[in-house]
Amino acid sequence: MYRTPGYLDAAGRGIECPTCHTVYFLEGDKNWDRMYHRLGEDGKRHWMLLCICGEQVSFQKYDVALYGTRSTALKLGYAVEGQ
Repeated sequence: MYRTPGYLDAAGRGIECPTCHTVYFLEGDKNWDRMYHRLGEDGKRHWMLLCICGEQVSFQKYDVALYGTRSTALKLGYAVEGQ
């Protein structure tokens, strides 16, 4: 996820793992097996991301951000730090 314009040829909405900084994109169906929701103790639904590093990240709609990346990473559904 370079900030240099020469490396950016795609962008997608995603969630970043705070531990390994892998970004999982919401577009397409590549990450449906990694994202799920559950009913919390407060009675609200909480979205969870299961990262490849083993971290479970809780997120809400406002946590989704736009990330610049390479088109190949967007097609894969995720970008490892540095892509």
